[in-house]
Amino acid sequence: MQNMKKITKLKICNWSLLPLTVAILISGIQLEATHSIGLTSVWIHILIGVLFIGMATYHVYLHFDTVSSIVSLKYRRFSGSILFRMAGE
Repeated sequence: MQNMKKITKLKICNWSLLPLTVAILISGIQLEATHSIGLTSVWIHILIGVLFIGMATYHVYLHFDTVSSIVSLKYRRFSGSILFRMAGE
C-alpha cells in the first residue's frame, strides 16, 4: 500500500465508507425496530461504528497528509473579505 498514490487511497477509502455508512444505518434502524433485544446485534452495530470512525479518520488524514496540518487549521487566519462574504453582506 506504500506505492499507491494518494488519490487511489482516497478512492478506496471513499468506496469503503459507502457500504459502512449503509451498514451502520441499517443496523441502527434494526436496533430501533427490535428495541435492542439481541446483544449480538448491539455488538455488531458497535463494531461497524468503530470501523466507520476508523475509516472516516483515515479519510481526513488522507486529505490533510499530516496531523500538524490539521492542527494548523485552527490557527489559520482568514482574510476580512472572506469573512465578509461568509456573513452574507
